[in-house]
Amino acid sequence: MTPVIDLFAGCGGLGEGFASLLVNQISAYSIPVSVEYDSAACASLRLRKFYRAFSNAPEDYYQYLRGEISLDALSSRFPKEWDKAKSEVFHEELGDNEFTDNGLHDQVRAATKGHKHWVLVGGPPCQAYSSSGRSRNKAVKGYKAEEDGRHFLYQQYLKVIAEHAPSVFLMENVPGILSSRVQGELMFPKILRDLENPAEALALGAEHPNAGLGYKIYSLVTPTVFDMFHDIANKPSDFIVDADDYGVPQSRSRVFLLGIRLGLKGTPRQLIKSAGKVTVRSVIKDLPRIRSVLSKDDSKEAWLNAVNGLANEAWLSELREQGRTELVENIEDVVENIKIPKAGSGSSFVRSKGKGPAVLNNWYFDERIGGVCNHESRGHMASDLQRYLFCASEMSLREAKFEEGKLPEVSAVKLHDYPTTLLPDHRNVKESTNLKKAAFSDRFKVQRAGAPSTTVVSHIRQDGHYYIHYDASQCRSLTLREAARLQTFPDNFFFEGSRGDGYQQIGNAVPPLLAKQIAEVI
Repeated sequence: MTPVIDLFAGCGGLGEGFASLLVNQISAYSIPVSVEYDSAACASLRLRKFYRAFSNAPEDYYQYLRGEISLDALSSRFPKEWDKAKSEVFHEELGDNEFTDNGLHDQVRAATKGHKHWVLVGGPPCQAYSSSGRSRNKAVKGYKAEEDGRHFLYQQYLKVIAEHAPSVFLMENVPGILSSRVQGELMFPKILRDLENPAEALALGAEHPNAGLGYKIYSLVTPTVFDMFHDIANKPSDFIVDADDYGVPQSRSRVFLLGIRLGLKGTPRQLIKSAGKVTVRSVIKDLPRIRSVLSKDDSKEAWLNAVNGLANEAWLSELREQGRTELVENIEDVVENIKIPKAGSGSSFVRSKGKGPAVLNNWYFDERIGGVCNHESRGHMASDLQRYLFCASEMSLREAKFEEGKLPEVSAVKLHDYPTTLLPDHRNVKESTNLKKAAFSDRFKVQRAGAPSTTVVSHIRQDGHYYIHYDASQCRSLTLREAARLQTFPDNFFFEGSRGDGYQQIGNAVPPLLAKQIAEVI
């Protein structure tokens, strides 16, 4: 197996993709070193590495997923495999510290010793590069990009390249890295130059063993062109990979840089686009139906009363006055037929006899689980239930009209579409004279059933308003498992930590199904 060193690993989305690639029924890659600073993500990584230690996971693993035994009981039954999993996960922050300067290099040497070829993967944290992160930074008094160390975390990645000369490296980041500037200078061209000549970029000197080390950087989606000076002639946007083009049920754009060490023969091919888009409905419809949770005084009776009472609210009268009778009828039909789901509001394990999703079934589904993990609803205010009911019903109506050819496209449901009595009590709403131009006009976003989802980001841990389930009768945002399906995590991948921790892990990850396809290219 070819070793893969995974830096800034998160819960292991990239590693999961590489580890899942089989050649003649044997794993093509091993992941002997994963480095991550978040403790909950490390816990998920350890558990997944334990799962991967077996050619066929023991029943005890599934007992743990179902909550029948504790993690201590599981690990004590398989001490050898658990110790190996622990030894491969390093709960460390990469930066100016002893581990980065010394311990990491020791681990890389030990893991790659005796291997002619190995791969370095990772995505330095994106907060300094993302458009939302840069917007927040501008609001910080006295903020200076050149003093924000997050802009230069890629250099920790660069140090490993310069010191150990992997055959191949894969670096991932948000599209915002293409336009990010420090002291007026675009960061992306500098990052490319540094990755092409890592030892030179770090000024290691002519006496360093890897002083002449060089790489060619390739796009995964567009033929890479080099000029007469061997510099990349492609546009920066040529390095953006749109995940929904490759079978991921999510509109997720990320920059991937594939570095091949000079002297290696061959040219990497591009990723092969899938025949069509994978929709939200096709990957989450099979999951057990659950109800939302009232953030105050929740019970199934209180929830049912709250939803049943929505048909008499003032906002329905306003919709009638606006002539939106078809929408009103849809909402009333939902409310009239609503029932408490058998699974209630879900839990960390929901028993189910389901057969998995309609597509990618072999990728997601594992019948040995006997149900669904990480599938519980979060708490919502009663007023938000009304908004979820409204916008999910409106989106359903728009999609139906689109499929019937009555609409040219399906547009998002935004604040100006809402009846005034349903508008949230937020400052940007109160101060706006034109809701079509109001900030965060799409703050309540239904995920379309018949299309890939919008990008799942770590903000999903804060609230579910951007990730509302398309089924109006459930009146809720997406569960961890539903978000994991959109990110293409297999169902037997269990997320450790709190529910918020799980959302963050999912939002920060590379979709494993996409990572597997990149692993095939490499």
